[in-house]
Amino acid sequence: MLRNFTLSSKRAEIMNHATRRLRRAVRPRAMSERDARSGDETARTGVSQETRFQLELEFVMSLSNPRYVHHLAMGNFFDDPSFVAYLAYLTYWQSPSYAKFLHYPHALYFLDQLQRLEFRKAMQNPRAVEFVFTQQFLFWQKHRSDQVEMTNTKVEKGDDGETNEAGASV
Repeated sequence: MLRNFTLSSKRAEIMNHATRRLRRAVRPRAMSERDARSGDETARTGVSQETRFQLELEFVMSLSNPRYVHHLAMGNFFDDPSFVAYLAYLTYWQSPSYAKFLHYPHALYFLDQLQRLEFRKAMQNPRAVEFVFTQQFLFWQKHRSDQVEMTNTKVEKGDDGETNEAGASV
């Protein structure tokens, strides 16, 4: 049975704060010639490369939650062209050198889908969001049961594939 998932108020507050920080970071800033020449990322953006990596990683992973994507849609973030451009910029996370840091692979799927206007509009509909959430849950449930079944099969068989009468490997 699918349990109702609700964000705690503290978690929701953290997500809103992170979203506001990202929205400020997405706004284009005028860059002085000195900043452009120096190549100092911290002076140009106001955050270090490490902090930027952590913020972008957290944001991309949060996209794996359809309800958070719905929150962004209801906050009209997807109507902001600079935010949509930021989503396009984040597609570099799909490369293996960055994807290896993600804990939730569905984040990449949702990031890819958010490039489409139809999907961004659909995420405003609570029923569509719940449908996506349910499908995601069912996928994880099946994937987990397949993993357990495969593990049990490997335990019953030894490396040579033979089993004894008790089912333990010989």
